[in-house]
Amino acid sequence: MSTRNIYHIIAIAAAAFLLMSPAQAQAQSQSTRLERKAIKAGNKAYRAKNYALALKDYETALKENSTSLVALFNQALANVQLANAVPQEQKEKKQKLMEQARSGFSNVAKHFKDNPSLASRANYNLGNMSFNDKDFQGAIDAYKQALRLNPNDANARKNLRIAQLNQQKNKDDKNDKNKDQNKNNKSQNKDQNKDQNKDQNQNKDQNKDKNQNKNNQNQNNQDNNNQNNSRNQSQKQQPQGMSQQAADRILKRSADKEKETRKHTVYGTNNGREQQNNPRSKRW
Repeated sequence: MSTRNIYHIIAIAAAAFLLMSPAQAQAQSQSTRLERKAIKAGNKAYRAKNYALALKDYETALKENSTSLVALFNQALANVQLANAVPQEQKEKKQKLMEQARSGFSNVAKHFKDNPSLASRANYNLGNMSFNDKDFQGAIDAYKQALRLNPNDANARKNLRIAQLNQQKNKDDKNDKNKDQNKNNKSQNKDQNKDQNKDQNQNKDQNKDKNQNKNNQNQNNQDNNNQNNSRNQSQKQQPQGMSQQAADRILKRSADKEKETRKHTVYGTNNGREQQNNPRSKRW
């Protein structure tokens, strides 16, 4: 677009303003006065810590001028104060008021070109809200934006440093927690492995004992079998149906008979010699 066209647009805008009727100008002036009056009343109630009344006055101002950055900013401040007064038990109500406050500050912060000073203060308050929520990165971003718009804001610079320190502390705590967790996991795994090895050793000992008992049982069975075999063999050698006493008598008789036979044999030899000497002797 050329410079000539830009001037043309400005001329049209000026002409449109000049064409505004006296009634319209008077109505706009009246609306501005009502807006300012409502804001003034709201500020008075705010200083008196009557934040509910102040909130109503700021809402009245916004009805007269919905784009009033001052009314939006002050309305957000009143919502913060009301939220701070809500008991902790009423979390939903407190959270709703804080969300309304955050929305108001964000709307003002967007218009940094129209009112840099007010936008800087809005970013400062957004930083405080993020800090209280422990959103340190969000707080850091808001404080930095506040300092871009107003480099002389000492409070924003101080809070920025505090937020950065807290963020670093959180990172260190998280790293330490992870190290402790890893250490605990290693220790737990070591204990589990130790218990597992212990269980395995116990199982080995139990299996060893079982095998030993089994070997002992087999040995006992073998000994019993040997004894049974010996007993069976003795029973085979001994005549069936004969007692030990009867067997002993038979053996004794056999021995006596053998002894008698040897005696007769000796006597028979002597008788032979006598027979030769005495033919009349009888022969056996």
